[in-house]
Amino acid sequence: GLLGYYTRDGQRQDQVIITSDDGGFTWTKRQHISQHLLVDGRKADCRDPSIFPLLKDGDKVTLWGMALAGGNENRFWFLKSENLLDWSYAGGYEYIWPECVAVYPVEADDGTTHHIISVSSRFYTVGDLVYNQQTGIVDFTLPDGRNYADVGQSAFMKMDYAEDSYAGQGFNIDDPASEFYGKTIAVNWNFGIPD
Repeated sequence: GLLGYYTRDGQRQDQVIITSDDGGFTWTKRQHISQHLLVDGRKADCRDPSIFPLLKDGDKVTLWGMALAGGNENRFWFLKSENLLDWSYAGGYEYIWPECVAVYPVEADDGTTHHIISVSSRFYTVGDLVYNQQTGIVDFTLPDGRNYADVGQSAFMKMDYAEDSYAGQGFNIDDPASEFYGKTIAVNWNFGIPD
């Protein structure tokens, strides 16, 4: 079957896990993801879940990561899960009004894997997500060795994006049979008003 995640808006924004057993024609809500640990032990508004492999053993993912945007808190967060159903806090960083924070693993020419973090499909930074097994926290290290916490939002560069494009959703093609295998696709929506 298929597994999906979306944000629902109510008294507070929550992430919901959904599943489909018919190829995506119908979906069933399965459970909410508790985020009460995101901000000082209290729940915070957060949205736009982006799922990515955090740790791998060969081709098998042993720990999944989720990035969440918290515009009202000027932060983005990471969650972690071994089974894609039970999630727990794994750190986060400051960013002025983040939207649609997405993490894309990319393979360099030398075979090493690095990560791109994009925000609103307008800004991005490249580095390495490193999971510290002792603290249970995700760190993001820039190519020059500095931690994102030391550099902050200045680590992000501006993308070349179309006028009025905003809030992109992205995904990786990991099907070896696809002609787009290994590619990352991002699709933005347009918030402009037509003339």
